[in-house]
Amino acid sequence: MPSRDLLIRAWFVSLAVSAVVFSAFPEVDQAASRMFWDGVAFPFAKDPLLQMLREVVWFLSLATVLAAVVGLIIAIVTGRTVAYLSARCWAFLLTVNLLGPGLVVNAGLKSYWGRARPDQIEAFGGVKTFTPALIPSDQCMSNCSFTSGEAASSMALAIAVLLFAHRLRGRLSVWSILAASVLALVGSGLRVAFGRHFLSDVLFSWLIVVGVALAIGPIFLRPRLPSPALKPDAGTPSEA
Repeated sequence: MPSRDLLIRAWFVSLAVSAVVFSAFPEVDQAASRMFWDGVAFPFAKDPLLQMLREVVWFLSLATVLAAVVGLIIAIVTGRTVAYLSARCWAFLLTVNLLGPGLVVNAGLKSYWGRARPDQIEAFGGVKTFTPALIPSDQCMSNCSFTSGEAASSMALAIAVLLFAHRLRGRLSVWSILAASVLALVGSGLRVAFGRHFLSDVLFSWLIVVGVALAIGPIFLRPRLPSPALKPDAGTPSEA
């Protein structure tokens, strides 16, 4: 598993690159959304199978929050691990969801940033004006496009999968990384395909949640220190 320092450096690089790209080339957002636009609407938004898939990922995200609450309570009361996760692990997952998708994304940015969604702007049949990701706007009053709540929740779900897999086997397997990646990509990519979020909404949601996880990780996921070795008494001869 990569070291925390390496992950932090990768996070800062990703944040910087994303900020530069979407500020210097805001048309990237519209180009990505146009891939799913047929000239009249976003047809994938009407596909019942894709809608069901979106609901499955959303349900799993909500279930993770509920599991974190229940797991934390049981672990505290019993003093034992629950599904291989300690009370600290459950507290970590709960806090990631509360701070990332909850506070920063939904209560903060989505409520006050004012960015219109793709299917609301003039380029895709709407009446609103497109605005770059990092520029606050007045095109939306609430539940706006920047950033994506479901993308944030799907990344929190992916982090939960990785944490569980690591605690279960002591390492991350290719399959656990693949499963986490699929959940994050499906839960987020469908929002772009449906015309409900821009690509930048998704990427910055991911960065927010990963940033929260990296920031609070040392608080909750501190490794246990090994018990000190017992030293032989000074008056007791050691064995030859």
